[in-house]
Amino acid sequence: MLETNRLPKIHRLRVWLGKFLGYRFVPEQYVCAIYRDEMYYGTRGPGFVHIDGWHERAGALVHTAMHFATMDFVELPTKQGMQVGLKIYLGYAFDPSKTQREIAMQLVNLNADVMRALVHRYVRWGLLRIVPQFDAEAIARAQVFQQIERALSDILPPRLQFVGIELGKGIEVQGVILPERLKQRYEQDTQLGSHIAATKDYAPTQVAQALAAQVVEQLNLQSAEGQYVNLGDAFSSYKTDPTLASASATTIEHQPGENANVPPPPQAVPPRNQADSAPTYLDDPNW
Repeated sequence: MLETNRLPKIHRLRVWLGKFLGYRFVPEQYVCAIYRDEMYYGTRGPGFVHIDGWHERAGALVHTAMHFATMDFVELPTKQGMQVGLKIYLGYAFDPSKTQREIAMQLVNLNADVMRALVHRYVRWGLLRIVPQFDAEAIARAQVFQQIERALSDILPPRLQFVGIELGKGIEVQGVILPERLKQRYEQDTQLGSHIAATKDYAPTQVAQALAAQVVEQLNLQSAEGQYVNLGDAFSSYKTDPTLASASATTIEHQPGENANVPPPPQAVPPRNQADSAPTYLDDPNW
């Protein structure tokens, strides 16, 4: 509201004289609630308004200018049932003359915080009917913000106008509020994707070494206090020795030489014509 000492002197003189003549000055962007015989009658203003001192009295000044606010809305269910949150930026204005008298008489005495809470409740009502139509991933990636904004602009005005609240143009969805568990899940998926892309540039033995180190580190972190987990010996096969990496995949064949008397290992299935007559390595005492 305008301060009296900032008004011109002639205007302040008129305001002072008007008090004796039944006039009251209502600043711009305000209206004055009028009570007749102690019952809510309506609003007057802005400017100089006449009040019949015998039947009427002036009530509270109601701010009718546009208010702008950023509101947080949490626990909004998505199409998969996951809950997310949204940050909404919007403007709203309350005018008692645009609603029914029975409703206006309840709202003219509300302060700014209570009026904001009322708008918050209506916007949440709209989001609970819009957000479940979209996937949680699409909301988290800001792919459906425009659809949500248009839907809010369509369903909110009729509801708010019923209580004398006008919704400003240009509703904006400014961000997503993810639950901590869902946020960690997306971070883990992103990190896993980067790890998979990074392993393409390394040999399998190097990847195995890195995995072994991660397992040992995680076991140490999750172990009880004062307990040390050492699994170095269990992963000794992943040392940086190329012969160890290929040893498990090498087929042992008989090489004649110093062990020439050692017969070769038996075949999986002996030939039919020699199955009954040919001696095997089990019959050789030197094996």
